[in-house]
Amino acid sequence: QTLQHQRLNQRHTQRKLKHVFVSNVPITWTVQEIKNLFADFGEITHAELAPENKNSQKGTVSFTSKLSCSLAIKTVHGMRVGEGSL
Repeated sequence: QTLQHQRLNQRHTQRKLKHVFVSNVPITWTVQEIKNLFADFGEITHAELAPENKNSQKGTVSFTSKLSCSLAIKTVHGMRVGEGSL
């Protein structure tokens, strides 16, 4: 690989590492509620939710840093919320 290609891959990986993908979010939750859940881990740049099925939603939470993202994943993964686990 060329140095330029390696840098492009590294930047792409760094961008990906700033996003948390969440499933099984209660259907009644709002974007603000998902932001509140993740707020303690760092500055959130974006959050969104979309229907996953009739009982839950899926979403993405984006952070300004990889560390925030990593902490969020380690802490929230498997967390019980409502009748399921995130």
